[in-house]
Amino acid sequence: MSVGVAGKVKCDDNLECSLTSGGGQLAQKCCWNSSTESGSCALSVNSCTSPLTTIRCDSKNDCSSGQVCCYTRSLLVSPTMPSATCQDTCPSGTQIGVTRFELCAPAPLPVLPCGINASCVPVTNNPYLPAGYHRCQ
Repeated sequence: MSVGVAGKVKCDDNLECSLTSGGGQLAQKCCWNSSTESGSCALSVNSCTSPLTTIRCDSKNDCSSGQVCCYTRSLLVSPTMPSATCQDTCPSGTQIGVTRFELCAPAPLPVLPCGINASCVPVTNNPYLPAGYHRCQ
């Protein structure tokens, strides 16, 4: 399983969740458990229970045109409920207790998934996302 497949999110090494309805299947999202390092697919309309990360995208390929996939984790609320959702913008960095960065899918040149001023690099030291995720930096 890899990130960047439109309409699907990587939820575990051997699990991906379908973000769209079709073929008798309802839209899903990934609920990632950083404590057990495992994920499960849940119906999109349901919430992931605390303290699971809610993953609704793993790159802008899952978002509407012009949107990006933004990982957000607030340090001001407890428990922290990290999420990855499609948004119009995703200002990177930590501002007033909130960590944000754009998730991306690595691609061979000449494709630039993060534009000309950033690179798509592996996410490191972040237990709140499954292994194999990438970010713009």
